[in-house]
Amino acid sequence: MRKRKRDWPLTVYKFWARPLRELPQEMWDPARRMRELWNALVRLYKDAHFAIETLPDADFRQISAQADQAARRLVGQSGLNWECGPEVLDRFRAARTKSLRAIHRGGPRLRAESRVLKTHLRASRSPIALHKVVSLLSAFSPSAPSVSV
Repeated sequence: MRKRKRDWPLTVYKFWARPLRELPQEMWDPARRMRELWNALVRLYKDAHFAIETLPDADFRQISAQADQAARRLVGQSGLNWECGPEVLDRFRAARTKSLRAIHRGGPRLRAESRVLKTHLRASRSPIALHKVVSLLSAFSPSAPSVSV
């Protein structure tokens, strides 16, 4: 990594928000499906890894290709839309690759119910339309911004 040309410190701001009421079901449904897909991918790749380790004449490339095909099939069957499903698969592959580089990590783990709501609410890539998110947030906080669509 190259040395920084500027010597002043970088400032990083983090903001925390607490909803005033229970989050709506429209936010929980995609998050739960994403968690179920993640857990299914963990089980699939653990089974593939077990097969590679235990079968005497196991072809690593063939088993990996079959696991990747099955992972794509799981994404298609998950019920997630065109952006959430592949994003979960991409994140899973990144976590798996990172864990394979550091052997002591042991690979991606199953996710519990407490870690359900990790959906990304971005303006361009969201499981919910932006105007719905803003209207939901305005229901939680009277000072939330309004959006006209």
